[in-house]
Amino acid sequence: MGKVVIKEHTADFEYEVYADDLEELFLLAAKTLFRALADIEKVDKKIERIIELEADNIDMLLHSFLDELLFLWHTENILFSDFSIKISKKQNKLRLIAKCFGEYYNNNKHSLRLDVKAVTWHNFEIKKKIEEGKEVYYVDVTLDI
Repeated sequence: MGKVVIKEHTADFEYEVYADDLEELFLLAAKTLFRALADIEKVDKKIERIIELEADNIDMLLHSFLDELLFLWHTENILFSDFSIKISKKQNKLRLIAKCFGEYYNNNKHSLRLDVKAVTWHNFEIKKKIEEGKEVYYVDVTLDI
């Protein structure tokens, strides 16, 4: 059972994600990215995109995933509202396969919130923490707006 905490920030949009496993951490980080962009409660699951990525470490894998989602928003105007995430290890690499569900932006249907330019590396590191008496994964994500 994960949670997201929105942090106050003067110039950027910052949020913390807590999750029981890495897949949930990636899912919550991605959903919160799109919640910063728009009201995703109004985004239907009309489009499915599959994103496959490999990275040397888990931080790079999450950052690359969020970057790819933001790239799809900027280049194709796709808003995603749900995700199915699978993370595995392949030799010395970590591998992500994500099914992303959403639809093209429609200004008559969707209300935009923030103009997110990039995912920064500021304090971006996946760690394990003790939260409410149990060990969880944690990441702090800062979006450049």
